[in-house]
Amino acid sequence: MGGYGSGRWNWHDKRITVEDCMQLDAIGLTRKNILRPGRVDSGTIHWSYSLSGKEASSIGFEVNTPALWLRLRNCIDGAERFDYRVTLTTTNLPWGGARWWFICPLIKDDRPCNRRVGKLYRPLDGRYFGCRLCYNLTYQSCNDSHRLDSILARLAASTSIDPVEKASLMDMLTDEYP
Repeated sequence: MGGYGSGRWNWHDKRITVEDCMQLDAIGLTRKNILRPGRVDSGTIHWSYSLSGKEASSIGFEVNTPALWLRLRNCIDGAERFDYRVTLTTTNLPWGGARWWFICPLIKDDRPCNRRVGKLYRPLDGRYFGCRLCYNLTYQSCNDSHRLDSILARLAASTSIDPVEKASLMDMLTDEYP
């Protein structure tokens, strides 16, 4: 009882990763001149599938940087409509200029999040864009970081490798198979 491989550690659902979500990136929107001082405008942001290049989704926006808000509106997958504002804020950069940030619009535990973030995410099953912590998202690299540990532990146990050699073997394998 309690030996190697016991339990159900791999039977749980893995957390959704940020790579599986649509992302609004404040720096990316700044580079596209969507977020800039004094801008009052509207347009569309498009997402496409990485392999086929087909449009996966789009979202309409209105931006009013003097009033510090970004309004998101449109259809999600041709069905459901949404229309809400995301508050914007800036911080001054030491070399001049400003960096744009989103204020997370989600409500968690009956309280507004109001976290200042550089990226907002919308999971496939989500309706609104929100921060990584509100959606309990993780990064793919976190899911992959220990995937070889059990194999390496068995290999080390069966070959009587000392712990120093085991550590260098683990480093070598994780560098070779990321």
